[in-house]
Amino acid sequence: MKHVSLHYEDYTSPFVMFMIGNQQVLTCFVFEMCNIYVLYQQTTMVGTLASFVSVSMIIKLHLLYLNVQKMDKQFSLNGVMATANFPYLKRKTSELDWSTYPLKFKICRGLFKFWKTLYVSIIFYFVPFIFTLGFWFFPNGLIT
Repeated sequence: MKHVSLHYEDYTSPFVMFMIGNQQVLTCFVFEMCNIYVLYQQTTMVGTLASFVSVSMIIKLHLLYLNVQKMDKQFSLNGVMATANFPYLKRKTSELDWSTYPLKFKICRGLFKFWKTLYVSIIFYFVPFIFTLGFWFFPNGLIT
């Protein structure tokens, strides 16, 4: 999302690319809420660890697929997934000329900043704190 909002001219359909990134962020938020729900259901440390291991395995399934595809020499996306083809930021937000920036991408940039702030302030810091307090106040789980 950040790359598209800063370098929209590099894409043939930048808004579509931004919305795909937006959908990925929303999916991550839903996944985190499911994790929180599952963790609050556990009454023992073994259950919590088992949930963590199973979720970690599910998350890494796509890496298995990519590694298998890398071995296939006829797979057409091998060159696309090369490290040399990764997008990199050519300019920073402070270097943008906001007067020539299209309104649609000003809104996209604001949405990116909103999601980033929400993630850093709530999901990354606040939720683990609430989770710890939840186990303190509800040692047998939230829903019994």
